[in-house]
Amino acid sequence: MKKHLIVGLVALLLLPLTAGAQRMLKIYYGGQVIDEISVWDMDSLTFSPVNVAELPQGAAIPVAMDLGLSVKWADVNLGATKATDAGWYVGWGDVTGLNKSVNAKWYPVETPTGDITGTGNDIIRQLWSTESVQWRLPTNEELQELIDNCTWEWKEKEDSLGFLVYGEATDSIFLPAVGYRNGQDMLEVGTTLSYWSGSLNTADKSQAFALAFTKGGTAAKPTVEGLARYMGCALRAVNGEASINMSVTAAAVTNSKGIAGVNSATINLQFSGSYSSYGVFEYGVLYSTSNTLPEGTSQKLSTTTAATYLSANGTATLQLAGLQSDVTYYYLPYAVIKGKTVYGEAGGAFHTTSFPEPEYVDMGLSVKWATWNVGATMPEEAGKYIGWGDITGTLTSYYDVDYAVGNTSAYIGGDARYDIAQAKWGGKWRMPKVSEFQELLDPTVCNLYENPANMTWTITSMRTNKTIVIPKCGLVNSTHQVAQSSFAWYWTAEANPADARPYYVLMLAVGANMHNGPKSYRMPIRAVYEESTSYQPTVDPTDPTDPTDPTEPTDPVTPIEPPTPIAGQAVNLGLSVKWANCNIGATTTNPAGEYIAWGDTEQRLPLNPTNYVHTDANGVNGYADIGADICGTEYDAAHVRWKGTWRMPTRAEVNELRERCTWVWTTQNGGGYTITGPNGNSIFLPAGGYMTGNGNVNFSGSTGNYWIGKLDTSLPANANKYGEVLNFYDDGSSSITYSERYIGLPIRPVQP
Repeated sequence: MKKHLIVGLVALLLLPLTAGAQRMLKIYYGGQVIDEISVWDMDSLTFSPVNVAELPQGAAIPVAMDLGLSVKWADVNLGATKATDAGWYVGWGDVTGLNKSVNAKWYPVETPTGDITGTGNDIIRQLWSTESVQWRLPTNEELQELIDNCTWEWKEKEDSLGFLVYGEATDSIFLPAVGYRNGQDMLEVGTTLSYWSGSLNTADKSQAFALAFTKGGTAAKPTVEGLARYMGCALRAVNGEASINMSVTAAAVTNSKGIAGVNSATINLQFSGSYSSYGVFEYGVLYSTSNTLPEGTSQKLSTTTAATYLSANGTATLQLAGLQSDVTYYYLPYAVIKGKTVYGEAGGAFHTTSFPEPEYVDMGLSVKWATWNVGATMPEEAGKYIGWGDITGTLTSYYDVDYAVGNTSAYIGGDARYDIAQAKWGGKWRMPKVSEFQELLDPTVCNLYENPANMTWTITSMRTNKTIVIPKCGLVNSTHQVAQSSFAWYWTAEANPADARPYYVLMLAVGANMHNGPKSYRMPIRAVYEESTSYQPTVDPTDPTDPTDPTEPTDPVTPIEPPTPIAGQAVNLGLSVKWANCNIGATTTNPAGEYIAWGDTEQRLPLNPTNYVHTDANGVNGYADIGADICGTEYDAAHVRWKGTWRMPTRAEVNELRERCTWVWTTQNGGGYTITGPNGNSIFLPAGGYMTGNGNVNFSGSTGNYWIGKLDTSLPANANKYGEVLNFYDDGSSSITYSERYIGLPIRPVQP
């Protein structure tokens, strides 16, 4: 018998704590000292494994009974001599058959990681399985199948009480009312059924699932319940392929119109059940342009382990690449476990686009401007050449009657029937007005720089110092196509009421001019986002035309510093989402920005449970239920404040930021991390701490705490109480933790 020397424990016992200290080894059982010895009388301390139990003389050999179910059931309990005997009473995972401790950590370990059906901790497999018949513990699903699909009759058989169980097939089994063992005590024999499954109760790992019934209760037949793992229950075996206790769902990351990417899509997977107990398995998503799944093309990871590739809450993210543009794809998640494919409970559909939604830039003008043209994927691209009023972006007719069909208005901005920006992106996107283009090109407001090398204009606001790039795109008409050159043509949303010919801007090397022409001209469109901007003009008391001129012209002038831009800039770090370059409400003097409670949309003092906007005495833990995931909803401060596709990050996106980026601590702006993505781009996350009460900021400069858009559901008793938080310190450590919802934390938005 192999022995393992516990050297470390002996060394610990022999360590002197103080001069003259005396040490004794005491052995406890049932809370009482049953033996003790001086450590100097010991040579070593060893533990020896206990062998797997041996069946007693005369124990019955099981016969497989066909009840018409997915598995066959044994006709006798493990260790019994006949069908009416109780057989052995064994704790869950005890392969010795001898352990009667009430300490759950010995069944089989303190914190089991998954099911034991068919594993080395399955005593039935150890004692009964042969090469020809693979006996094992049933799963909880197989217990439920036995309950649901069989007839149960309580009766007496050979002086034993229990259930006669039979299905549609001719065979039947008898399950005696064995009671159960608690420590040394046998209880409720003749009135109670207690039969182990091999399935762990993942919601409470101090328990495993069992077939349970007590005569005289309200139930007419047994149920599957969680019992303490140390309880001694009877064992009834099954043989046949085990059903898979796992499910998976998938959701594509799309905007409100169901649009994913241009040639790619992100699919989030969510696993549930005993996924962590299966060890190595393959998972992925099937996708196809026809709704015939599970037929289709598979995008999958290579063989993976849940512990390595799945997050702690059973989520994974897959990227589908090389997709066609403007195509609807159907998808279905799957997993391959022990050679068996489990398909997801539900799939879905997403649409790729030739019209990816841009960010918008606050240039201190009357509207915000898109970062790229309609149909482009980056600022320097021309995008689509589009006729006026064509919301498909595909018309090539040279006849005006084919464009803006049915329109009688001289202005189509924001009308989804004719304005392609509104039709494709929704929200506050629309084609620009003539006056808005004139404002953008006003040399007293913005500086224009020509870039001959890449055929673009760079337009920089004098008010916010923000910049957009306008490519020189040319146009297409009935006689020819003008490629990129020294000119740039762009549609506006307005037409001349006299002749219904729409206006366009022609940007020249020396300036810009407004013209109007046929609707059938196809030219680029640079959209605007109709939202107020950050610019506030400085009061000039010496200007007699200024309506804000104070009474005394000698009053001192106090320049008004523009507040934080309503929306920050999206930074591509090479991750699944783009991260904003600043927090909500951040300024140059306050980089942490506003401290907002989870589910609120603005900083609201005092920050306490009473003043919290979602406090509800009738709610769970005193809080109103606004959903476990508020990303992109009316409770998401990033989405409400910054509009568009901005939202709070998910746990997976925060973990991606932690795991795929380089974090370097810096003392700039009061302390924080410069975070550099795989593509070399960076953002700065200030260590702003957190806020409570009437504005008390705690641990600023050493700790960062940022809200995630989901509730923490790891502690069932605290449901609805805590929001998930990205937490980091100046020592280089970071983690996903949680905080009570009323606490004020900064928010760093993300964008698809």
